[in-house]
Formats: sequence, structure tokens, C-alpha cells
Amino acid sequence: IRKNIVKTDIKQIIKEIGGEKIINEKLLNEITYLVEYPNAILGKFDKKYLELPKDVLTEVMRKHQKYFPVFKNKDELLPLFIVIINNSKKYASKIKEGNENVLRARLEDAKFFYQEDQKIPLEENVDKLKNVIFREKLGSLFDRTKRVELLCDYIADGLQVEQKVKKDLLRSAHLCKADLVTEMVKEFPELQGSTGKGYAILSGE
Repeated sequence: IRKNIVKTDIKQIIKEIGGEKIINEKLLNEITYLVEYPNAILGKFDKKYLELPKDVLTEVMRKHQKYFPVFKNKDELLPLFIVIINNSKKYASKIKEGNENVLRARLEDAKFFYQEDQKIPLEENVDKLKNVIFREKLGSLFDRTKRVELLCDYIADGLQVEQKVKKDLLRSAHLCKADLVTEMVKEFPELQGSTGKGYAILSGE
């Protein structure tokens, strides 16, 4: 019953603002067990943070703050979020303000990490992997990257792929772990992979 109440409240808010009804089921189930008297409140954040990758925004809201992001469509976020409170809406205004302040701080951190990472080309991060142990007796993440490159080279030759495809494959293998030493992934480990992809595109890869 509580799950249906929460879901209905979220859908109603999304409908009122003309958003896309995209609700993360995992978060919904988690929230259901955290609240006894659920009420949904709509909060907002500064549009400037929409410059951050969508994955970063949703990760901060869902994973770290337990907020439901509000989507304009499946590929675009609105500068809004929905928080489920375990209280009467009588206190909604103060609760909304408090949550907006907390989210602002988190997004400001994410923005800082994002900007700092852009100062260093992804290629330069590869060398830093030498200082990160993969597993005992298996060397560093740099060693692992080199093994992945060799494996990709072997497979590409075995499949007799075109040289351009092979070149792209080996480049991808070379950079595949580079995001693990970025500030963004250190703060948000769940974003490894997607961060590397985004940074690679930004750097013209």
C-alpha cells in the first residue's frame, strides 16, 4: 500500500509539471521501507547544474540523497527533484528548503570535481594507474590495462578486423581504466565507465 501511495504521489507531481513519468523502481522500493507516513514534495535546483552529465546528476540525487530526479524526456532532466518525507506536509516548506540546500552543496562538489578533471587529458591518467594496485600478485591497474590491450590486439588479429576498427579498439582498451583515477569516480565510484566515456568524448576521442 505504501509503495502505491508513494508512486501515485510521484506520478501526480510529474503530471502537474508536464514531466516524463520515469520512476526508478529500486529507489522506490528502498524508500517504501524507510517511511511510514509518506508524502511527496517537489524541490528544485539551479539550472546551471544541468551542464553536468545526466549520469552524475541522477547518481547524486538517487544514490546519495534518495531523491527522485524529474525528467523532461528519457534523455533530458529538469532542474527539479522529488523527495519523500515521513511527515505531514505542514512542514513541507522548511523540509523543501533544507533538502534544496543539501542538494546544492552536493551538486557544487560534483561540479568542482567535473571541472578539475577537465584540466587533465584522459591520456595523462593512464600513467597514474601505475600507482593503483589491481590485486596482489597481479600488478597495478596499468598492468591490467596493458593485458587488456594485448588481448584486444590478439582478438582483432584473429577476427581479421579492419585496421581502423582495430586502431579504435586498441585506443579504447588503452583508456578503459583511465577514469578510475579521476576526482569524479573517486567521489562517485558507481560512475566508473560512464565517466570515462563522457570524458573521452569531451577530449575528442
